[in-house]
Amino acid sequence: MNPDSFIKIGKIIQANGLKGALKCSFEAFFIASMDQFEVFFIKERSGSVIPFFVDDKQAVSENIYVLEVEDVDSREAAQKLKSIDIWVDPEKYEGLEELSKKEEGWNVFIGFTIADESFGEIGKIADIYE
Repeated sequence: MNPDSFIKIGKIIQANGLKGALKCSFEAFFIASMDQFEVFFIKERSGSVIPFFVDDKQAVSENIYVLEVEDVDSREAAQKLKSIDIWVDPEKYEGLEELSKKEEGWNVFIGFTIADESFGEIGKIADIYE
């Protein structure tokens, strides 16, 4: 496990509820790996990493999940983690490194819904042709 090779997959948005749940936003490339998602890391300024073990996860929307994690059991503890990036070890997820590299450039828009002021919702972006 080399923290320098970790991949950023999301961000803790805010505390959710009173029991320490975390509302998190995830990168589009990681959503397919949510079934395997059991541990994530946060990086400290010193360069060390702290693991957090996921007890439960529930989708709120396509890329927003509420996580319950071990040892975060109050709203105050969850609030201390607000706006912190979420990292994973790519060795635990097959193909994740390639997917994260694909995400660069225009591909970040894959999965978003396009809407027009006149016509309303047009549809989701499925692929990018350059």
